[in-house]
Amino acid sequence: MADELVHAVLAPPDLRRFRELTGVGNANLDVSFAGWSKLAVLSDDRAFLFPRRGRDAALLRGARTCEILSALGVSCVPRVLGQWPDGAVSAGPFVAFERRPGASWQRVDERAGLDEVERMLASLGGVIATWHRIDVALLPPELLRGAHGATKQGWLSSFLDPDRADGAVDAVVRLLDAKPSWSAIWRATIRSLSTMTPVLVHGDVCENQLLVDAHGQVNTVLDWDTAGMGHPLHDFDFGEWGFGIFSWEPDFARLRRAMWDAYVAGRREAELPTAGEVHLLFTLAELAYFEEQNRQGMNDAWGAARLARCRAAIGPATDGVAAAGSTPGSR
Repeated sequence: MADELVHAVLAPPDLRRFRELTGVGNANLDVSFAGWSKLAVLSDDRAFLFPRRGRDAALLRGARTCEILSALGVSCVPRVLGQWPDGAVSAGPFVAFERRPGASWQRVDERAGLDEVERMLASLGGVIATWHRIDVALLPPELLRGAHGATKQGWLSSFLDPDRADGAVDAVVRLLDAKPSWSAIWRATIRSLSTMTPVLVHGDVCENQLLVDAHGQVNTVLDWDTAGMGHPLHDFDFGEWGFGIFSWEPDFARLRRAMWDAYVAGRREAELPTAGEVHLLFTLAELAYFEEQNRQGMNDAWGAARLARCRAAIGPATDGVAAAGSTPGSR
């Protein structure tokens, strides 16, 4: 394409230098400004990522994570093909990744039906398992730090922290004025889920990080800047996604089951909770959030609709765990 758009990232002298450094020569280049933390200049076979202002360290950390995971055989991670330091061009340091085939799920999602969403999430569950099953003893120190979101505030993070889980359940029981039979199920489920063994998590799994193939199967997960150690369920949080996923909220039990069953199959030897227990956890965390917002008069129309759907879902989610007759054992 014309260089005018590329000049939004690289001024004319820098563009000439960039073409020389990277060997793209006179090839046509495209651009993408969609990333929250990065700007992309695209050739036919490479994606050159530049940091937005102040995001240099995150870009380089993400590139290093991709190198590590590629070396460990995680196939959904794009390979790093080159790096150039700060000063090579005035836009800052930049990294070349292989340009992987596929379409962003964020775009496909706009026309996808329930069956397509279910297939995508099932494939995503299997892909998540490929990095969750990494032996953490193989990870370098920089990936043993806490992941993005591992210590953030909120009901879900409190439920997933073994030191805070009991107190969080006490608080949500009071907030929702739960009947004793339900509160007992919530306590047992959350207490056990909170003790799941930490794994390497991506930390920001959502629709704009996913590339899918022609069959709607996830083949690439992008943007590893936020990776680190954390609770496995942080990578299953639809709260990281945009608004689109919530149009399917009445079907979340079905969708989470497809995603979780594929994940369990991929984790192989791990002892894991059931899909029903995972669905109860997220339903309870979402209900507590919107109920709290409602008590404070802070729900807008979207929040009110979410609250109504969560209220409708909590009974079946709780009763489903009760009907299964067990809660997860020690992990």
